[in-house]
Order: sequence, then C-alpha cells, then structure tokens
Amino acid sequence: MPHPVLSVTLAFGLVNLPVRLYTAAASKKVTFRLLDRTTGQRVKQQLVSSAQPPREEDQATAVASGAPALRAPGSTGVSSNVIEVSDPEEARPSPPEFVVPPQQIIKGYEIERNQYIEVTADELKALEAEANQHAEIQEFVSLAQIDPVSFEKAYYLGPDKGGEKAYRLFSRALRSQQRGAIAKLVMRGKEKLVLVRPIDGDRLVLQMLYYADEVRNASEIYVPDVALSDAELQLAEQVIQSLSMDTWDSKKFHDTYRERVMAFIEQKGQEKPIQSRRAPSSPKVIDLMEALRASLATAAKRPARRRAEPQSSTRPTHKMKRTG
Repeated sequence: MPHPVLSVTLAFGLVNLPVRLYTAAASKKVTFRLLDRTTGQRVKQQLVSSAQPPREEDQATAVASGAPALRAPGSTGVSSNVIEVSDPEEARPSPPEFVVPPQQIIKGYEIERNQYIEVTADELKALEAEANQHAEIQEFVSLAQIDPVSFEKAYYLGPDKGGEKAYRLFSRALRSQQRGAIAKLVMRGKEKLVLVRPIDGDRLVLQMLYYADEVRNASEIYVPDVALSDAELQLAEQVIQSLSMDTWDSKKFHDTYRERVMAFIEQKGQEKPIQSRRAPSSPKVIDLMEALRASLATAAKRPARRRAEPQSSTRPTHKMKRTG
C-alpha cells in the first residue's frame, strides 16, 4: 500500500473534497557509485575555491582593530549586498584549489558577470508561501486545451476520510464534461500550478504544470516551408494507419538499455564472457517516397493486430566485487 506524501482539500464552490497525494511514477534508471580504483572505497565530492581563505588569526585581528572583515584573495566587496569576484579565466596559471567547509558556503544570485547578491536561507524562508492545505480551484478547462508539454510531475489522488462520495462525484462529473480543474497548491513553501483530471475507475490524477513562462515557445524552432504532394501525404497516412492501434498498452514497452546494463553487470559479476555490441551504422538517406513504400511493405508483413479504424476526413485521404 503506497504512503501518501501530502493531504490537501480541494475546494470548488461550497464543496470541500479532502484528498491524499500519492507518487504516481518514479524513475528506475541505473545508478553507480564513485570508487577509488586503488582502495575500492567510495569517494565523496567536495566544494572547492580557487582563492585561499584568510587565516582565522588574521580575521580576528582585523575585527578587533575595527577594520573591515578580510575577504579571500580574488574577492572584493563593491557594496554591503553585492559580492564581486575576480574572473577565474584571468588567472594564469590556474591557481590551486582549496576545500571550502560547508559552513562557509553561501548562496548568491549573479546579477552581472562575477557579481552576486547574497541570499540567506532565512530570507528565502520568509518569502515562501504560507503552508496551506487548502487548494481553491480557479477554473475548469477542456482537457483538449492542455498541451502535455506543460506536464511536470503526476500524483495519484485518493479520497481522504469523509470525502469518498464527493471524490467519486467529482471524478465522474469531470469525465462526463471532459474537463480538468486548475488550482494552486503550496508544496515545500512554493506555489505549484496543478491540473486535476479524471482517469479510469472514477479516480483522479493531480498533474503539476509548468508556468507559461517556463515553457519554451515552439515557434522558436525553425521549420522550413517545403512543398508536399498529395501522393506523399496519402502514403504517409497509410503508413501511420498500418501501425495504428485502438488502445495503447504501455506494458509492451521496456527500457532495453537498462535491461542490457543490468545483464552486463550480472555477467561481469559472474565473470562470464561479455559480448560487445556494435554501434548501429547511420541510415542512408534515400528517396522519401521509396522510404514510405518500404515502411508500408514492412508493416504489411507484420502479424495481424487490432488496428484503429481510419478517421473520416473531408479532404482526400492524403556489494563491490573486483573483476579483471
């Protein structure tokens, strides 16, 4: 049984719907540890600086004399709020690196090249939105109007105690209208724009959305204007139709790279011979119509599958173990 990550109340009109959020998906990518080849021990990353920090005794002497606090070489303060550092590219030869202890690390926002505004954790905390488990629905929109490019992360919603009937009612009403609910939700002090949409079984999904200014404009991608013939379009549509399915079964698809990596690791751990894979050669550029006809012929040879019915159209159908 999954554990909820958050409890919130969705509000629309005078109706309050208490729900719980459950993580909907998690990546299964293969991860590796960084090890020292000579000792086999794990190594850790450290944050370093190209400037040697002033000695503590020098810092204490300066403070006692009333002089300004010493700054590390290569760093000059232009104001009480701005930190200016020398350009590391100007240093020739490259200076040695010095490990910076965690307590000496600050956050800075770059306002100009090599100039930063220091921002403390307390200052950021004060700017966070007030924790609120009440999410007011702003509006209902047609699901067809939401471009999936705006989707960030998904959570399944389950009814909280006392909200079972309202949950099913809300889900079924959204499905009948083919609409989703837009709301704002505070998570970890930050306001998130979310879409609540229905899925099978009278269930709901909360989809986090990117804000509009976070989504890049597709018009920035240059697509040259080229002429297309009706014959080319018809053939392309036939290829698409030959591979179309009524339903999509995601279980048919696997992360074959991850499977190969795990099989390789198992073979190497058991000291079995490992067969190398040759990188596929780049496909040759051939005539577009020839490629479409070949694709259609290949699709026709595949086993019969339940394919989607063609849509009508008003225009022409155009542990570490060392290995050797």
